[in-house]
Amino acid sequence: KSLQFFFEIRFFLTILERYYNDDYITCIYCENGLVNIKLSCLDASSKLDSQIKDKMPVVFFSATLSPFEYYENLLVGKNCEYSRKLDIPSPFPPENLDIIIETNIPTTYKERSFTANQIAERIIKELEGRQGNYMCFFPSFSYMNMVMEIVKKNISKTIKGSRILLQSKSMNNEEKATFLEHFDSKSDGILLAGTVLGGHFGEGIDLVGDKLSGVIIVGVGIPMINPEREILSNYFNEKFGNGYAFAYRFPGWEKVLQAVGRVIRTEEDTGFALLIDDRLNKPEYL
Repeated sequence: KSLQFFFEIRFFLTILERYYNDDYITCIYCENGLVNIKLSCLDASSKLDSQIKDKMPVVFFSATLSPFEYYENLLVGKNCEYSRKLDIPSPFPPENLDIIIETNIPTTYKERSFTANQIAERIIKELEGRQGNYMCFFPSFSYMNMVMEIVKKNISKTIKGSRILLQSKSMNNEEKATFLEHFDSKSDGILLAGTVLGGHFGEGIDLVGDKLSGVIIVGVGIPMINPEREILSNYFNEKFGNGYAFAYRFPGWEKVLQAVGRVIRTEEDTGFALLIDDRLNKPEYL
């Protein structure tokens, strides 16, 4: 333990030595008599730029480098003279993914308890007449539990043979694997898993073919407001004039895109994604 502590302190000091401009901050939290010190990089673009500039070409690639301007600013900076964009069309037939947009139900934090029944009804309505495995993504565990409890009570009234799974906090690898085993084959009825955006099952899993037939995404993934993220918002507001988008909207939308990406994993896969939020008809989301 002493050796582990030594290396943790050494790593902390190594990062501390890299602080050389306003892109870095130190956050100090006091809780239950303990003091926690966190080193945070608000913007890595200047550091990345110093590593890349005047060197061999570097390629950044991902399925979620959208919107490009956001990632370009984060990776190489706003006024980078040497960056180029190559946007390659998807090899997957667009008709294989049905995108359904529901903009009549608000999901903001203050509205959640008032619209939980509407959300549950919309989820059940979408699954009526279907068979297979589905995932429903929520911004938080508390919201997931609130809505899925209503779904549990009402789904059997219109859909026979339904099963409900819920993601739990702090799942270990074994529990995650057990959870995914339920998706090994297509259900004769409905298998619906309640999960959270940006969690274990929102990215990095491959449920090909009939293992996953659709996703339902409640909300736009906006991160919780906290002092650190507010500092990030103020920083990007001064730098780009759009701090809220950089600190909240774009990171949230990335989680939504990742969740939608669970449906189509091969050129033969088909399925749907239902997105529920009244903000989806606003210009910044359109």
